[in-house]
Amino acid sequence: MSGFAGAIAGGAALLAVAMGTTVAASATSGSTACLNPLAETHNFTVMVEDNAMLGAAGAGGEIEGSLAAGGNVGFGLYNLLDNADGSPLPTVASPATQLLVGGTVDYSSGQRLDLNAGFGKIADTTDLSVTADGRLILDDANRYVKSQFGAGQHSVSDYTAAAGTFSGAFPADYFDRLRSLSTQYSALEAGDGTAMVAATGSGELHLVLQEGKTNVWNVNAADVSAATAVTFDGATPSATTRLVINVSSGGSADVGGLRFNGDPVSDRYFAPWVVWNFQGWENLRLVGATEMSGTLLAPDSALDYNRNNPFRGQIIAESIDITGAGEIHHWSHEAAPCGDEPIGTATPTPEITVTPTPEVTVTPTPEVNVVRSPEATGTPSPETSVAPSATVVALSPEAAPTAPSTSTEQQLAATGFDRLWLVTAALVLLFGGALALAMTRIRQARRTAGNEGRH
Repeated sequence: MSGFAGAIAGGAALLAVAMGTTVAASATSGSTACLNPLAETHNFTVMVEDNAMLGAAGAGGEIEGSLAAGGNVGFGLYNLLDNADGSPLPTVASPATQLLVGGTVDYSSGQRLDLNAGFGKIADTTDLSVTADGRLILDDANRYVKSQFGAGQHSVSDYTAAAGTFSGAFPADYFDRLRSLSTQYSALEAGDGTAMVAATGSGELHLVLQEGKTNVWNVNAADVSAATAVTFDGATPSATTRLVINVSSGGSADVGGLRFNGDPVSDRYFAPWVVWNFQGWENLRLVGATEMSGTLLAPDSALDYNRNNPFRGQIIAESIDITGAGEIHHWSHEAAPCGDEPIGTATPTPEITVTPTPEVTVTPTPEVNVVRSPEATGTPSPETSVAPSATVVALSPEAAPTAPSTSTEQQLAATGFDRLWLVTAALVLLFGGALALAMTRIRQARRTAGNEGRH
């Protein structure tokens, strides 16, 4: 292989490697971009960007799960218990965190907030103290937050979260990405992986889902509140067959619940694969005495949880005020496989820019015209010293070709070889001819001189 062909081959190989790297980077980028913000809940049951009030009206109640609030947490008579689905509690700030508070505890209406399965971590514990039996109080031992888990917590430092704990778990843009996700859900249309569905009937509604797709049901609040249950005719919600319910307000802030029939697992009601999307709702009031399940996505909403029957799943809102006795039972949302569910804004892995190997410009070897010097004629004068005649070789390049020939490696090699051979052969012949002529003339001169000496 010629040096030129080797350079081309090497450049092509390098480009191929670089292109392979780019493809690999794109695949990584695709995997990174597929992250779903609903999979970043750290398995908290209720997550709010601002404040949470738990049973302040005295109705009591409980979350069989955990709570994370970016603002303050107030309480009446309330309990936090083990996750209803048996999954582990979040591990943010402790091995089992049941209460994570980005602000402080509001004791103004407080009675008792018991953490029965994990620990409490609070950003601002200024002016708080802990009793001998582990109650975190402000100024009244009858109003307290207490971890009943294991050995409990016995000092203010035990209850204090390290600076930045909440923002580390839920970065500044987390709820913005959830708003983006909510907007994407509300704009879904029929496509390869998406099917639009509509309920039929009244009271107990019927839905036909398309298996293997994200099924989107756009419905207004009044129609949801007028029904009590949904039966699936055929496919049911699952890891690959998902249901997104986009609820429009229609002027109402109240939404009743719907029980999803047919789940073989007791008390689950297909919760891991259903999303209730309340895009743009600033005020939302959940009411009703029937079951309700799924992930409730209301990132713009001040949520009034006024239900009298359990909600099963996870809840995301701007704030929450639990005013009803209906419990909240944790069922973890299962993120969809890549491409099957809309995703929030993600920072893609930067693509690798490939700088191609510069093309090599081939300048052809100029062809050489050989002009032979005319042969010397006549007899040299005996009195004159004879020197060989000079032979003139003129090398004049031909006109530059319009485009260099680079058709194949073989043609390039053959052309170079032919031209080099031509020039070399011509020079050898010319030099040999000149040398022979000079030697002949020298011999003639000596012969002439010898003859004259004999006379």
